[in-house]
Amino acid sequence: MAKIVVFDSGFGSLSIIRPIQQAVKSDIVYFADQKNFPYGKKSKSQLTKIITKTVSMLEEKFKPDLIVIGSNTPSLLVEINKKKIVKVLPPIKKASKISRTGNIAILATRAVVRSKKLSEYVRKSRLPTHVNLKSIDATKLVRLVEEGKFLGDQ
Repeated sequence: MAKIVVFDSGFGSLSIIRPIQQAVKSDIVYFADQKNFPYGKKSKSQLTKIITKTVSMLEEKFKPDLIVIGSNTPSLLVEINKKKIVKVLPPIKKASKISRTGNIAILATRAVVRSKKLSEYVRKSRLPTHVNLKSIDATKLVRLVEEGKFLGDQ
């Protein structure tokens, strides 16, 4: 049975566990890197150091067959060229196909919204010309999700 480690700076990517379980019979370890929360406020240099160190620690401690970076921020901003690393990226190609209006949005951290990497990712995705893509700084929403605070909670 495969061993898969999924990590993020908090709990926002817990939602990807079930699809992994449905696709592959595996043991899954979830690592919430709360010491470095939030990833979206780190510089690219800081984030690269954090992610590189975290991947090394996870490889050493858990010896996984696969590591899933469950956050768009490091997935887009950090270059990691290891065979057993999978990045989670915004599904804009799929969104453009199922949108009835042609309007789609990417909710991301400020660091991602302002990055050249997001622009490059969108350009490489080659969306149809009728698609109107808007990038939205959802830093406050990310914080609510990661801290487990939802509207109405005090």
